[in-house]
Amino acid sequence: MTSALVTVVVVAYNNWPELELAIQSALSQTYAPIEVIVVDNSSTDATLREVATRFGARVRYVLQPNTGDAGAYNTGIRLAKGEFVQLLDGDDVLTPYKIEKQV
Repeated sequence: MTSALVTVVVVAYNNWPELELAIQSALSQTYAPIEVIVVDNSSTDATLREVATRFGARVRYVLQPNTGDAGAYNTGIRLAKGEFVQLLDGDDVLTPYKIEKQV
């Protein structure tokens, strides 16, 4: 039996360094396979540089004009390849087993 891909869509807007914890919590799930998409609503802080430096190819980073949380989530959902989607604010974290329990 193959595991269903789960996409975690993280919305970012000027919330670095909290965003680092949100992304790390998505990447550290006990469930695999996981795809992490970070949708940045035109942050003016260190988000662009830090996401690329710290996470590289482990996340898909999308920079877009600020469309609010809903617009960013819609972008992430459109780009998602997963059978299931988990939405995550950039200043929030997931428990390590959250996706495993839900799937």
